[in-house]
Amino acid sequence: MNIKDEFIVAIDFGLKRTGLAICSKGLTMALPSKTIDTHKSDDNTIKTIQALYPEEIDRFILGHPLFLDGTKSNMTKRVEAFGEVLKNTTQKPVHLIDERLTSEASEDLLKDLGHARKERFAMKDSLSAQLILKDFLQEFSTF
Repeated sequence: MNIKDEFIVAIDFGLKRTGLAICSKGLTMALPSKTIDTHKSDDNTIKTIQALYPEEIDRFILGHPLFLDGTKSNMTKRVEAFGEVLKNTTQKPVHLIDERLTSEASEDLLKDLGHARKERFAMKDSLSAQLILKDFLQEFSTF
């Protein structure tokens, strides 16, 4: 897998908001992108993501929310179901990446940078997606 030649979209899926991050072709750097409202229909959420990035998306990275002990929650099952719909709809690879503590890490980083609470709320989902994508890129950058 040569991820340097791929346009990758990372997703921090939430029931109300979904954070997005990208890695463009030729780069190995994760960049926060947008936070979108999550639709009741997975298909509509996927259509929104595809409309935001008209270039060809090569793969998706999806945050996999697990409890600290590694067990699954109801949200884990919901994200896995979304991942299946995403894979079947787009016919693109979908990788589940452990996202434990990314929300807390993004919140802490934004606090450290001096962002007000309202700003942190608006930015933390896309920053969480960036951290998820960064983990993926670090894991697969040797291939």
